[in-house]
Amino acid sequence: MPFLRRTGTPSATPASSRFRPLAWLGVCFIIISTLTRLVLLLATGAGVPSSPMAWLSIFATGLGYDLLAFIYFAIPLVLLLAALPRRWLQQRTGRWMVGALSFVMLAALVFIALAEWTFWDEFQSRFNFIAVDYLVYTT
Repeated sequence: MPFLRRTGTPSATPASSRFRPLAWLGVCFIIISTLTRLVLLLATGAGVPSSPMAWLSIFATGLGYDLLAFIYFAIPLVLLLAALPRRWLQQRTGRWMVGALSFVMLAALVFIALAEWTFWDEFQSRFNFIAVDYLVYTT
């Protein structure tokens, strides 16, 4: 992963080198969320307003929600990056830990995007209380 190679470079500032994987995860999160929103919007068909201002409003509102969701989604990686000493981040073990957690988080994000597509196909809605009810009351 490209963000892991330069994590401990002395030329970078400590904060930027330590939290570079977080920035990569944030970019991936926003891209995957935006693509999911675009696919679901196109799958809606005629029920979507066709004006560019409506689309701009949809994506701007979605970006705001995505940034808020990313704050919560990133907590495990933030805690790991803050807790690991600098020398661990420069060693293979530390880079492996950060890479493994980042991979698991990206895999979870892709899984959620695919599950959301399946949910949309069934209920014509994004995840909401129906999904929670479906998981809680399975009978």
